[in-house]
Amino acid sequence: MKNQIKLLLLGWFLLTSSCELFHRNDPLICTLDAAFCNPLLQDDKNKVGIPVDAFLGSLPSNLSEQEIIEQLLEWIICKTCVASIDFSCVSCLYSMPPQSRIGFSITKNGQTQSLALDVLMSEQPRFVRVFELPD
Repeated sequence: MKNQIKLLLLGWFLLTSSCELFHRNDPLICTLDAAFCNPLLQDDKNKVGIPVDAFLGSLPSNLSEQEIIEQLLEWIICKTCVASIDFSCVSCLYSMPPQSRIGFSITKNGQTQSLALDVLMSEQPRFVRVFELPD
């Protein structure tokens, strides 16, 4: 029984780590790295919307809101400047139409900075803003 549990845990570890490695190298998911990271690293956050909107526009139109945010999470986490995804919520910000939020951390000059990215969940989802979260 202990060996079965160990094998199960080993299999889970290999599966999850290989998925992360796969997505980090997936050319369809990991696009527009410099276009996303450079504005964040240069404090020009208004330009972050261009690659985000390009990615959102490339998604199939039949995805659910949850699937859209899951795809966006995968796209963000494979960026070289992104240290971690801290949280996400789907259509949790009350507006018309609702907005989703993704919290993530970047590494900038050896320091970690926490940011939030908001997406308008309209018929064609689009970037709203990215901003620094208070400590």
